[in-house]
Amino acid sequence: MERKTIYRNLIRAFLCGLIFFAVTVPFRELFSLMPVTEVRPASALPPAFGLLFGFWGALGTALGNLMADILSGYSLGLCLTGFAAQFLYGYIPFKLWHAFGSRGAEQDFPKLDTARHVVKYLFIVAIDSLMMAGLLGFLMEGFGISQFLSTTTFVLLLNNFDFCILLGMPVLILVSVTGISVDVQKGKVQSQRGLLSVWGGLFLLCAFTLTEALRPGLLSVWPFAAAAFLLFFAAAVWPPTGQVLKERKGRHPLSMNEKIILIFLILGIIAGAIAGNAAYHGFLAQEAASVDLWNRVYSYVAISLNLFFLISLVFLWYMETNITVPLERLSAVTRYYAEDRSQAIDHEKIIEVCEPLCKKKTEVGNLARSFVKMAADLETYMDNLTQVTAEKERIGAELDVATHIQASMLPCIFPPFPERTEFDLSASMRPAKEVGGDFYDFFLVDEDHLAVVIADVSGKGVPAALFMVIAKTLIKDQAQTGKSAAEVFDEVNEQLCESNDEGLFVTAWLGILEISTGHMEFANAGHNPPAICTSEGEFTYLKMRVGFVLAGMEGMHYRTGTFDFQPGDTLYLYTDGVTEATDLKEELYGEERLKNILDENKQAAPAELIKSVKEDVDAFAGEAPQFDDITMLALKVWGQNHDTTKSSPSRGIEDAPRLGI
Repeated sequence: MERKTIYRNLIRAFLCGLIFFAVTVPFRELFSLMPVTEVRPASALPPAFGLLFGFWGALGTALGNLMADILSGYSLGLCLTGFAAQFLYGYIPFKLWHAFGSRGAEQDFPKLDTARHVVKYLFIVAIDSLMMAGLLGFLMEGFGISQFLSTTTFVLLLNNFDFCILLGMPVLILVSVTGISVDVQKGKVQSQRGLLSVWGGLFLLCAFTLTEALRPGLLSVWPFAAAAFLLFFAAAVWPPTGQVLKERKGRHPLSMNEKIILIFLILGIIAGAIAGNAAYHGFLAQEAASVDLWNRVYSYVAISLNLFFLISLVFLWYMETNITVPLERLSAVTRYYAEDRSQAIDHEKIIEVCEPLCKKKTEVGNLARSFVKMAADLETYMDNLTQVTAEKERIGAELDVATHIQASMLPCIFPPFPERTEFDLSASMRPAKEVGGDFYDFFLVDEDHLAVVIADVSGKGVPAALFMVIAKTLIKDQAQTGKSAAEVFDEVNEQLCESNDEGLFVTAWLGILEISTGHMEFANAGHNPPAICTSEGEFTYLKMRVGFVLAGMEGMHYRTGTFDFQPGDTLYLYTDGVTEATDLKEELYGEERLKNILDENKQAAPAELIKSVKEDVDAFAGEAPQFDDITMLALKVWGQNHDTTKSSPSRGIEDAPRLGI
């Protein structure tokens, strides 16, 4: 054993002896009627300290008793035999508690948290009290103090047993709250073979008691006393055979059962005080002798308390079977559900715990059945959630692929025509969801004609994206045939209306620029008006009477508008995701803010212009979510023979009327 452990055990032994001495001496002075028959609350401490601290607890109380006996003036023989008896009285319960446990298993320290443990404790202290009363009876008769079978011996038995209940049980219960370490016995703690010595000693006591009752004085007390002492000491020192006491440290809150036990103990003390007061005045009126009076009172109170504790134990067993233990099990199950974990919930384990409780036809049974149903529903929900999550992840992966496919369908390499110096072009599209319904496009119809288009499909997500692919393809196919912008929209509208069961539609703006002259023909199918900036002025919105949306109605005809670019003019196309962007106050970005940021960057290249607008829209929206796709296209026309190394544009396009509808 380590030096630190020995030091700690010696401290425990000293404190146990000090407490025993401090409790014993005052009661000897206050209630002493005969040298060894005083009221002895301290008789509860040896079994309690022995159960908690084993050998060292029993040794400490035995030393405390020795000091009290010496102070009381007892003879040396009585002091030494009393010391031995007190040591056995404290250490035998420790051995019995663990001897009655499961063979070969680790043993918990004594804890009175169930009716079974309470019965086990009462059985052990009953044996211990009987042993102690018998041994003291031997001593009293041997030293000529009293007869072995007498009222004094009976009172000693009741005193020990009752105070083990009234004082010993609270000590054991409250130690579990204080968090006192009980790691004093880390080795083997019990001996199944040692039980034979206990039963042998009890057999001798009972045999001598029966003989003394039938034939008083027939047998000598000393041989039986010596044999009983030897057998009980054999039980105390017999080598253990395989059980180990668990180390226990830290605070442990009282269980519901322990609280109920404490309540009944307090009620028992109150009831005992009332019964004792009534018995004292009743027997006092009979003018009994002092010793006889106290023996009668003590016997009356002890018997009353034992009956009360018997009834309480039956009630505790009922509470434990039907209320407290089921509630503790349900509490453990709910705590298991609520705690954080990295592993999945073991529903079979939960059902196994709750199934016996479901058979009870009480509120606890109803609660258990409801909990089992909840567990089953939760398991089903978790399975469904797992499947839905897996499906969602699969759809998310497919949408991610669709996002890349859609992005690859839109021109994304800038500058798109590096060999052409007559114009500069840039565009961007940011969908509100994984895929969007907005699109832009630009392509050369021939060497002298450039088509630019921007469009917005109604709705969002996958349906709008699919409809966008169809509309984009049709517009490009029709524009490359050499038709005017209005004719392109006429034909595309008819084709989109043919199989539009979902009722989708498209707003679009298409312009076809004649590069050599700067002349542009355009058509507007319900789309936002573009913004145009001349080289001398600011951005203005290109207002004209717009046509109906594409795929909205068959037989529609669209009007053609014209515009003549001068070198340095800029065309800015956008969808309503720009002007209808909202902030956290649900205020719209609006056309006025758009015009202001465009004017601030009117000399910028198309790519820089789009970047500035995008940053301004994001700054305005802040933390507000994006509800619509944001698409932009910017075209700056330089004209024929433009030298990109010069700081000012050449006027390669003849002056012409700017706008015609």
